[in-house]
Amino acid sequence: MSSIATVFVLSAALLYTVAVLCLKRATDWRPGPWRVTFLCNWATTILFAPLWLWGDTPVDWSLWWQPILIATLFVGGQALVVVALNLGDVSIATPLMGLKILIVTAITLTVSWLGYGDGKIPSDAWKLVTAAVLSTVAVAMLGASGAGGQHRRLFLTAAASIGAAICYAIFDCLLQYWGPVWSTTRLMPLVMGWAGVLSFGLVPFFSAPLRRLEPAALPWIACGAFLMALQAVFLTCTISTWGHAAEANVLYSSRGLWAVVLIWMVGHWFSKSEQAAGGKVMTQRLIAAGLLSIAIVLVV
Repeated sequence: MSSIATVFVLSAALLYTVAVLCLKRATDWRPGPWRVTFLCNWATTILFAPLWLWGDTPVDWSLWWQPILIATLFVGGQALVVVALNLGDVSIATPLMGLKILIVTAITLTVSWLGYGDGKIPSDAWKLVTAAVLSTVAVAMLGASGAGGQHRRLFLTAAASIGAAICYAIFDCLLQYWGPVWSTTRLMPLVMGWAGVLSFGLVPFFSAPLRRLEPAALPWIACGAFLMALQAVFLTCTISTWGHAAEANVLYSSRGLWAVVLIWMVGHWFSKSEQAAGGKVMTQRLIAAGLLSIAIVLVV
């Protein structure tokens, strides 16, 4: 990956981590995951819209279905994540969703092996595969580090988590393959515009109308939604412009590394429980952070 692409993806990982901490702080006022997801999606839709004004690539409207399909995968993946994390077992869901890194790597290498895409398997593909495995293991360790109690709804958790991983993996791969056809400034506003429209399908699951959100939660939600949208710009535009979806996913997994650092430094600002983890949990998180660091070095 180019230096600028690497910086964009690592920045997206940091922004995502801060966004999650802000949104977690908002949960003190019980906004509900569906309302938060809806607001984050519309923040993303609005932030992407101006990109259309910078585009000068002619649009082939016979391919109208492509941005709709990509948007459907995006919102579908989000819905499955909410189901897995809120109705299932978080300690199982997080590691399984980490399979996305391996799925993206498998898809991109298979497509290249079949002669599609750029038709070239990288000479150092072993580094990419190794990095993908290390990242997946690290994500699993970070997810398991907060595990406790009895597991529940195992089938629901597994189905929703793996489904989300597949949706997001295909989403990233389609951005890589269809981005050059449309150009980033054409494709991404359409994708996120449709994602905003499809997000209205989440409204029936709201715990209460948006107007009943607690005023104290609004600054945290606004900050989290904006940062979530900004990191989406960095990540998706990088993949649709430069490709390298597999490498981008390995770098993006550094959000686990950022989480360890930020929770240790300022976690008490966002959640009273974040710095209360025992020595065993922190050791596990540090080992996972080390694995992520090795994975990042392999693909940079």
